[in-house]
Amino acid sequence: MRAAILSSWEFRVSGPALRRVLASAIVAGTIALTPASVRAESNDDGAISRFGTGLGAGICTLVYTPVKVVYAMAAFPMAALVYLWSVGNVEMTERVVRSGTQGTYVVTPEHLKGQQKLDFVGNANDDAPKEER
Repeated sequence: MRAAILSSWEFRVSGPALRRVLASAIVAGTIALTPASVRAESNDDGAISRFGTGLGAGICTLVYTPVKVVYAMAAFPMAALVYLWSVGNVEMTERVVRSGTQGTYVVTPEHLKGQQKLDFVGNANDDAPKEER
């Protein structure tokens, strides 16, 4: 009985659907991580180009957003540890929470074109004047 359960689990893990999902994630990750200088510059912003960029942004968002949400959720226990370790330093704790929870959650076509910066980690000094950053 135990062998049957293990073999069925192994079948589900190594099935063709999982391979397709992993291949899609790899392609989306490769597109998202390609530097803007490597991508071809095009002044033609036709419907097909907008559709492709929008589709790429959507696929990248499906991979990027869950990772970002897990990272943001991990900021809270880390902030609790910082609070305890720093003996109640609220300012330091807030900086940990801000840097973990702020930033970009959705990939847009502007991110893929290099027109807008993709911030995985938020700015911990949001309350500082802009000249000091």
